[in-house]
Amino acid sequence: MNTNARKLLEMCNESGIFTSVCTNDILELDLLESGIIDSMSLTMLAAMINKNYGIEINLQLFVAELRNLKAISAYLERS
Repeated sequence: MNTNARKLLEMCNESGIFTSVCTNDILELDLLESGIIDSMSLTMLAAMINKNYGIEINLQLFVAELRNLKAISAYLERS
């Protein structure tokens, strides 16, 4: 697992963004479809990424493309 994905997972668990504490096995799981994250949590995730990485991610991009932690992590690495 890459470092950004691990860090994202830890930050989400610590800040209560996920509906329950998650482990490494969710990295490729669709966060929205699985119910691990809802629209309010998605907004919190975007704010956390902005604060920690200085990158703003439009909520539509989360819904369209960045639906799991691996995809979000790859996006952060490219940005």
